[in-house]
Amino acid sequence: MTRIRRHSMLAVGLFASASLLMSALPAAAAGSSAADEWQWEGNLYLWTSEMDVSTQSGASLSIPFSDILDNLDMAFMGGLGASKGKWSFKADIIYLKLSTDVSALKTLPGPRQGEVALAANVGMKSWIVTPTVGYNLIDTEKGSLAVLGGARYLWLNVPIDLTTTVGPITRFYSESPSGTNWDAIVGVRGELNLAPKWFAPFYVDGGGGDSKSTWQGFAGIAYRFDKFDAVGGYRYLNYKFKGGAAVNTLTVMGPLLGAAFRF
Repeated sequence: MTRIRRHSMLAVGLFASASLLMSALPAAAAGSSAADEWQWEGNLYLWTSEMDVSTQSGASLSIPFSDILDNLDMAFMGGLGASKGKWSFKADIIYLKLSTDVSALKTLPGPRQGEVALAANVGMKSWIVTPTVGYNLIDTEKGSLAVLGGARYLWLNVPIDLTTTVGPITRFYSESPSGTNWDAIVGVRGELNLAPKWFAPFYVDGGGGDSKSTWQGFAGIAYRFDKFDAVGGYRYLNYKFKGGAAVNTLTVMGPLLGAAFRF
């Protein structure tokens, strides 16, 4: 990841909610004629995650979901997919915009003694896009299993505005560091049918590239309605970044709820 200054660590930490869920949607049982037609799907979800992050210097930070929610300005979590026969094409998309205000009053030591007022606005904008191509190996009444390959893309921008006031003098500083990551991934996705309308979706992937390594896993339970599936589960996402980045490791984990629509 492109180097990001350490004083933007809080905003990088807020990126936790950003983290990303791969869609785990079932392939509807159908005859050979339906299997030759394009099937379309879309999903929306909420990942109520917490995040643990460590820096290259050994410092660590843990941010609960409640803190992330307090600083949330805008968010979108969802995905689109299409399948035909044994092939499937999916893309998971997350957009996050976060911001927080920080203020402090400090006293200068020595001959320049006096009060300094500090006011800062730290934000974060992020896109996480995960396109994959899958191929079904197993598709029976008991469940399905597909292998997949693709990529995980991360774009992170951390705008920082800082105002300092010393007596009658006010100064303003602004910067907007950013970084991108491309990682190739491979994995599997599938489901186990538990009852006529109940099933257990699962997903695992791993890979690397701009990151030293990244992997994620999801397991849940879902109920199939006529037009959509209601899904709940637990997701875990881990990054290990290469030397030179402000962040060493990033772990995002927590429960999620979502709905997957077929059309």
